[in-house]
Amino acid sequence: MKHIYILSTLILFASCGKNGVNGVNGTNGRDIPSTLTSDHIYVAIDFQDINPGLACANGGLSIFSFRDSNDDGSFEEGESILKVKAICNGLNGSNGANGTNGIDGTNGTNGIDGVNGTNGANGTNGTNGTNGVDGVNGSSSSITLESVTASALCPAGGVKISSNSGTSVEVCNGVNGLNGEQGIPGVQGLPGLNGVDGKDGVDGHDGANGTNGINGVDGANGQDGVNGHDGVNGTNGTNGTNGTNGTNGTNGTNGTNGTIVTPVRFCSNSHATAGEYGILIGSDLYAITSGEHHGSYLVKLSSTDYASNTAGNCINLLHDIHGNGEDN
Repeated sequence: MKHIYILSTLILFASCGKNGVNGVNGTNGRDIPSTLTSDHIYVAIDFQDINPGLACANGGLSIFSFRDSNDDGSFEEGESILKVKAICNGLNGSNGANGTNGIDGTNGTNGIDGVNGTNGANGTNGTNGTNGVDGVNGSSSSITLESVTASALCPAGGVKISSNSGTSVEVCNGVNGLNGEQGIPGVQGLPGLNGVDGKDGVDGHDGANGTNGINGVDGANGQDGVNGHDGVNGTNGTNGTNGTNGTNGTNGTNGTNGTIVTPVRFCSNSHATAGEYGILIGSDLYAITSGEHHGSYLVKLSSTDYASNTAGNCINLLHDIHGNGEDN
């Protein structure tokens, strides 16, 4: 892990016309406090191998810088990554030509054939078994059936079965069962039909009209009838028209673009004292070197301090790098 500290405010000047006179060197910066303040940000760099895949066909090295909030040099959850750079390994070289085949070795001597084993003796044949005795011929049989009258053995009679072997057996008929119990009386029959009505007698004479009776007292009022059912509800009224949409709020102003930070690699054959990796902030290149008080720190390079090495995909440092102070 290479641990660096970068001033959060980088002031970049642009000028037109001829170059002005170099300004006086600034005074050394004060020690960076151990806690994060609004004047500084802590940035750390870490590395991780890349397995062969889509990003790097032959694997490589991933370099990423991150905002080290607690200044402990370790990337932790909640700390934001600022920039990631992949340095891929070169592709494997083509296979060399196949070497010439070696000389075939001499054939080994054939082994001696083993001695054939002796054949085993044939076993003796078994003795044939004796024939079995013939069985006795079966005799023919016949059965006769005859009715049997009532007797002490068969009170209701039956059937006698006889065979020509002299064996006979009687099969008796079953005895009549006992009479059943008295049945339940039958249901009462339906009533007979009514006889025919006799003829009406002759009407008698009308009697004399009687006198009218006195009017009766008015009866009490009857109870009120039950209330009728409620009528059907009327249909709902038509919905009112929608109100006019409010006007859109004013768009917020765009945020300021952040400074792009890109890790770079210095060539391994450089004789300079800077570390293996540097960092590009915007268009300015910084080398990572060591100090006594805070370990690694950044030194801004001028165009005369380095040269690009396209063949090695790295940057050559042309001389040793030292800052104006060890805590820049």
